[in-house]
Amino acid sequence: PETWRRVESALRRAADMYGALPQEAPTFVHGDFKADHVLTAGNQLTLIDFDSCALADPAYDIGKFLADLVWWSGDAYSVAGAQMSNAFLAGYGLAENDVRLQRARIWQTLIGIKMVAHRVRIFDAQWGARTDAAIQNCVAGLYEMSA
Repeated sequence: PETWRRVESALRRAADMYGALPQEAPTFVHGDFKADHVLTAGNQLTLIDFDSCALADPAYDIGKFLADLVWWSGDAYSVAGAQMSNAFLAGYGLAENDVRLQRARIWQTLIGIKMVAHRVRIFDAQWGARTDAAIQNCVAGLYEMSA
């Protein structure tokens, strides 16, 4: 119940924050942009899995990739998580005060919550604690943004 209340509160806050930000025209997005869909060979990158492409907020793909980096690093505040996120954002040329990045951070939270539902193993004896910890990690950035 406590975890669900945390999710509900985060969803309301995210909707309010997102609605208050300037928007961009929808553009072509990958729709499922994550590390699993980026193949590397030498100095070449190949993107795969385009079945989720759509016209959407360009911040969506950025938020999805950031959420994936956080998931695989284990924590948004870990050194590895911060380094990976910073390197990714440097490639995009986005500053922390960029409105697109602010929207991406909201998407990161929402997609991160969804990832928890899909990726925490429910047969793990500690699934409840792991789920709660992962949700707290997802929503922490949202509350920092609005502080």
